[in-house]
Amino acid sequence: MNKLIHTIAVLYAVCFVSSLALEAEAGIPERSIPSETSRDVKAQVERLSSTDLGEQMGAQAELVKIGRPAVLPLIATLTNQTLNVRLAAAQVLGDIGDDRAVEPIITAMKKEDLDVRMAAPILGKMGVSAVGPIIAALRAEVLDIRTTVFVLGTVGEPAVKPLIATLKDKDPHVRAAAALALGGTGDARAVEPLINAFKDEDFEVTRYAAAALRKMGKTAVEPLILALKAKDSSVRNTAILTLAAIGDARAVEPLIHTLSDEDAVVQVVAKKALRDLTGQDFGGDKGKWQEWWSENKDKILKDR
Repeated sequence: MNKLIHTIAVLYAVCFVSSLALEAEAGIPERSIPSETSRDVKAQVERLSSTDLGEQMGAQAELVKIGRPAVLPLIATLTNQTLNVRLAAAQVLGDIGDDRAVEPIITAMKKEDLDVRMAAPILGKMGVSAVGPIIAALRAEVLDIRTTVFVLGTVGEPAVKPLIATLKDKDPHVRAAAALALGGTGDARAVEPLINAFKDEDFEVTRYAAAALRKMGKTAVEPLILALKAKDSSVRNTAILTLAAIGDARAVEPLIHTLSDEDAVVQVVAKKALRDLTGQDFGGDKGKWQEWWSENKDKILKDR
């Protein structure tokens, strides 16, 4: 987290210096600030265009203290012609945490008025209130899957429940993004819903669900082992491939049992998974696999 904060600070400083060099003459257009804005709020918002970084940061601190009355003027400032002024306004909006700012910040990202990597942590501060608008922006093709996943990743734990619900969205691209974003949370609550997504009729969703579980690693192993007994052979196949990719030795014995699966394709996938996991190759000979595992499992499980 400290590394992320440091990176954001460095990027902010670079943007500040660059924008001063290119746009030192630019200020906040008077027409961008709502006419009903109080004189104090207007003065602080105008200070955001200062060429003095300390002055600008002081204005940000004052605007955070003012809170909700500053929100609409700050939203208007997201269209300012100067990059560091737009970013300063967005940062204040994130600190205030008013839901009204979420969609304008997303729109600014789409228009490239705000850099995604700098805007994402700001949306992350908004918490769960940002999840719905972010998903809606993906659905409307305002954001692509990669950007959506990155932004949702900054929201963290508050995004888990809404994302689990989104796995049932009617749009497959939205379901795929939700699956991938859940993998980034590392939250155990997401494991079962992601395994259920193996049944999705859209291959992209299944692929991203598997990728999410691979990213979650050991947390997903036991539920995936249980999924080897699923009625749907495609679920069993995807569970096998995901376990092999995670590489946890706890999967070896269950995979040996899977060599006698009623589905021939599952048997083939299990053979390859066992070879990848163990470095051994006894083909489909379940007896030889069991004998080898009996002789070696204590050491392997101890060393894992």
